[in-house]
Amino acid sequence: MFQKSDGFFLVEQLLSLSVLLVICLFFVPKWMSLNEQAEELQKEKQAMSILFDELNSHIGNKATFANQTIVLNGQKYEVVWEESSISSGKEVCVQFEANDKDKNTICEPLE
Repeated sequence: MFQKSDGFFLVEQLLSLSVLLVICLFFVPKWMSLNEQAEELQKEKQAMSILFDELNSHIGNKATFANQTIVLNGQKYEVVWEESSISSGKEVCVQFEANDKDKNTICEPLE
């Protein structure tokens, strides 16, 4: 009456499905967190690049120190020139909004 079946039984299917679910519950949040960190690092890298460009354009040059806003890839970067608290010269700061909606600021003095 019973013939040999090469397919999975219901218990085996439920077991494999539960293992797959547990794996997904562990790895999907980790993957999403890594994506958010990668986006934040990309924004910080772009801000450092803008900061470097601003400092290079003003080294040895008596150009005006004007604040400006730069939009790259939908991200707004604010370049702000301030009096340096460390040295007697100027300091450039790049402000940008991170994934957590906090303002991040990177500053370097003009030497």
